[in-house]
Amino acid sequence: MRNDHTMFPRKTLDLSWGDLAAGLKGCATARSIERATEAVETRWYPEQTLATLSVRTGFDLLLRVLELPRGSHVLVSAVTIPHMIRIIKHHGLVPVPVDLDMNTLEVCPDALAKAVTPQARMLLVAHIFGSRVPMAPLVEFARSHDLILVEDCAQAWGGGEWRGRAAAESMPVGPGRE
Repeated sequence: MRNDHTMFPRKTLDLSWGDLAAGLKGCATARSIERATEAVETRWYPEQTLATLSVRTGFDLLLRVLELPRGSHVLVSAVTIPHMIRIIKHHGLVPVPVDLDMNTLEVCPDALAKAVTPQARMLLVAHIFGSRVPMAPLVEFARSHDLILVEDCAQAWGGGEWRGRAAAESMPVGPGRE
């Protein structure tokens, strides 16, 4: 019996000859890791950017620096990258899934309000499948509950000029929040 929620891959690559040529050119003219890192950091926010291998690597680094108390709750978009949950658990933290509106992929405000606990320290919002979640209400929620807001934009590519939400960037982050 077939499950109606089964995803079938397209079985074709969304790759043009131009994409292949650009990839080959990039391999042939590879820069040093230092120059590549500097190029990434300069393209984003030079004073505030640290290039990491991946979003997961950066998130792990953030959790190491924050040193949140073991057992602290991290509110997480219910649909997210499984490795992000593993990283949260690895740090002794408790992921608390927050339901999404499946039509918009936005965090449901009612579900978010029910999920917040006195142990909550962070809200991790993932923009998934190319969507971009409106952040203003989430920024306000995080501020009103003294939560660190982390915006995972790995799947929300919006062209070379989009950098995530400025409001999420301005959230205070400090070690040892209790």
